[in-house]
Amino acid sequence: FRALRTATQGDNNVALGYDAMSSCTTCRENNVVMGRNALNAVGTFYNNVAVGSNAGNLITTGFNNVFVGNGAN
Repeated sequence: FRALRTATQGDNNVALGYDAMSSCTTCRENNVVMGRNALNAVGTFYNNVAVGSNAGNLITTGFNNVFVGNGAN
């Protein structure tokens, strides 16, 4: 629910979980996100994997990152 809700640009993104990637407007491409509020910061990022509640939610610009675990940043 509400995953990727503000996305205006981006291809090949997968977001599962409440508010997952929901603040991202230019999510670019190839992001895989699972978890509540995961990868939820406003910014530009691509080729990232975030698994866990709030995983990667502080990143504003980032490429080729992996975040695993609750609050992993």
